[in-house]
Order: sequence, then C-alpha cells, then structure tokens
Amino acid sequence: MSEGIGSESARAHSPVAEEPRATSLPREHVFISYSRKDKKWLDRIQMHLKPLVRDRSVKVWSDANIKAGSDWRKELETALAQSKVAVLLVSASFLASDFVVHNELPALLDQEGVPVIWIPVSACLYESVGIDKYQAVLNPAKPLNRLHHAHVDEELVRICREIQKAFTRS
Repeated sequence: MSEGIGSESARAHSPVAEEPRATSLPREHVFISYSRKDKKWLDRIQMHLKPLVRDRSVKVWSDANIKAGSDWRKELETALAQSKVAVLLVSASFLASDFVVHNELPALLDQEGVPVIWIPVSACLYESVGIDKYQAVLNPAKPLNRLHHAHVDEELVRICREIQKAFTRS
C-alpha cells in the first residue's frame, strides 16, 4: 500500500506507529504491501486468493479495506499489528515509495514470527532494502512481469498455496 493516502512527503516523514504496537491484538490476516502503481498485481493475487478467502482458509488485508472517513493511519497500524503473514509485491515502484520503505516495510520485517513472502513483480534493486535475506517465492531474475500470461497464472496459484501454508503454520 503506498501512493494515495495522504501526501507522499507528509507520509515519508511521519511513521505509522508512533506508539508501541499493541501485542494483545490477534494475528489474523495476510497483510499485502504494494505500490498503488502495481494495483493490477494486487488485483490478480487477490483474485487467485479469493477461493481461500471464501472458504476461510486465509483472511487478506490491503489498503482497499480502509473505508472512506476512517483514520487511515490507525487502520494501517492495527492491520500491521494483526499481520499473521506479510506479502510484499516488490517492484521498482514499491521501492520508490518512501512510505512503503520507511513505514510499512520496517513494521512488517520487525515482527517476530511473521513469515515474509515477497513476490518479485518487476526487476528492481530489492537488495537495497534488506529483503534479500528472505527467500523470494520465485526467482527475482524472472519476476512476474517477465513471464508469459499463462505462466503468471500458474505462478500465482503456486504463490497462493505458499501463502496458505504460511498462514496455517503461523
């Protein structure tokens, strides 16, 4: 989640979680972090996850869950604290977002016991933010946007199975 909530410069300089996160909140969903410029990839992964959401095998959260009029910072902070699995849609746009890199990413990576599933969406300098220490769900040299359409769907199905496994394990 990034571009579009508040101004980019205001978000980049004010952290999401200014107070310590509540540890008593239940960890109950897959938190998907992405750049708004990659919304088509969010839509595709959510489409593939829908059968698992429907049968309650997983519960998914993205910024699309924030309703108009809500305090988006509080909603985001609560969602981060309730993350059971972190899914990162990693691209050049994702890494270009100061909000993602300075707020969401540290909050997700600093949570003990929360598996990080990062998906290379496009070629980018992913090593620059430290996610290279986590095993990518597919080869970063062959990101989703380089695959043929039919292969993308095959990979998304496989990725959704990995998300489901991580969700049921944690």
